[in-house]
Amino acid sequence: MKIYQLIKSVYENYDTCDGLVESDGKYLRISFKGCKNKSYFIDKLGRLPRHHRSRAERIEYLGDYYEKLFKTNAHMLKEMIYSSNRRMVGRDTIDINHQHLCVLTAIDRNNNIIIEPTSSGTAKAHDVYSKFRSVITKDSVFITDEHNSYKYYCRRTQIEHVIVESTAHVSGAYSLSRVNALHSGIERFFGSKEYMPATKYIDLYLKMFWWLQKNKDCNTSELTDKLFKIVIGYVDNSVRSDISRTTIKGLVTRELPIDTKGFY
Repeated sequence: MKIYQLIKSVYENYDTCDGLVESDGKYLRISFKGCKNKSYFIDKLGRLPRHHRSRAERIEYLGDYYEKLFKTNAHMLKEMIYSSNRRMVGRDTIDINHQHLCVLTAIDRNNNIIIEPTSSGTAKAHDVYSKFRSVITKDSVFITDEHNSYKYYCRRTQIEHVIVESTAHVSGAYSLSRVNALHSGIERFFGSKEYMPATKYIDLYLKMFWWLQKNKDCNTSELTDKLFKIVIGYVDNSVRSDISRTTIKGLVTRELPIDTKGFY
């Protein structure tokens, strides 16, 4: 994780996309893996963590909260102990859309890549505008699906917009094949769902994925050599100046790198 944080500090700014730019959102499950703060789940989210516990284990987990909830919110206490797993996964308190985070992605023909974890649930028009306005040139051709947030962005920036309808897959000579391949690469990078990282680290993982995509023509030995030089500071001064000190405490206490929309 410290290496991932190092890569993020060195390459804080993403590429600038130009020419034919394909863009789409990638959705990943929001995860609080490793979070042991009971008050965050019970007071903030109003539910238990996503763990398979028996009724006795749920009561044991609640601890002092059992008496507190018994006095102030007996209905919630009853649901936490006796209900099915709907409350355990948050479906009774947070809709399924906002249980996922939106990663805005874009790629052009020169392998310039933007991967930006943005928000809980679907990215809104102002999210797309704020993330893309400085990293996509105005003479580009912006190729997206029919979501209204992209239409708003193109109206604000007056970029030429090509819409590829989800039922058609192509629009004349244009398609979303490159950005879809990028999404497939993200899935392969993370592997199976049980290995998905906690959401508070998702930007670090995606930055490492971006770095690997930028160096995809290198073999494993070359990648290792490049990474080793970055870690030991054997780089030019412009890169070294961006390297910041990383601590375990800083990693553990970092905030969620997305707009939670008030749900988390």
